[in-house]
Amino acid sequence: MLGGLFLQFLLLIFAFSTFTSGFALFAERRFTWQGHPFGPREIGYLFTYVGFLGIIIQGGLMGRIVKRFGEPALVAVGFAGMGLGYATLGVIGDAAAARDRLDVFGRRERAPPSEPEAA
Repeated sequence: MLGGLFLQFLLLIFAFSTFTSGFALFAERRFTWQGHPFGPREIGYLFTYVGFLGIIIQGGLMGRIVKRFGEPALVAVGFAGMGLGYATLGVIGDAAAARDRLDVFGRRERAPPSEPEAA
């Protein structure tokens, strides 16, 4: 039994490290921000943003959600959400479009573009 848990942990760590390193290369070639391809700065901002979301969700919300809905329901919803997220990554090329569609806090007001002042 303990060997099976070690194998699961090994596969989890391998998959996570492969995803994070591979995603940086994928994002560099796939996503643009204001007409420029993603570079180390944008990928760093993205990983920081996802890290903060993880802190909020795992640190403050997950215990309450598990008590309310139970683990089996959350596993199913999480799996479906990951599938939807990966499918969306494959079809969206512009980072602003991805932000507008996927951002958890996307309900905030976005200011319309300003018009240049007349001289």
